[in-house]
Amino acid sequence: MVVKPESAIDAKGAIQTMLMKYAAIVTYTDGSKTGATIEAQSTAKAWNKILNLFNPETISGIEVAAILTRERECKA
Repeated sequence: MVVKPESAIDAKGAIQTMLMKYAAIVTYTDGSKTGATIEAQSTAKAWNKILNLFNPETISGIEVAAILTRERECKA
């Protein structure tokens, strides 16, 4: 599924692309994992941001997913 960010018109009438949120799970070569959230205009730009955050020599895998739902409060 391809998800494209929506566009919006700002106060001056210019069209701006809204940022989408992405979640990344990074697996290191030793098997440990960490996560990160990224805001970007596209999946490709999210990947670029993630790859710039982590040392590729220490990573065995990365999973990236668009966050499509709004954050919800957890009532426990």
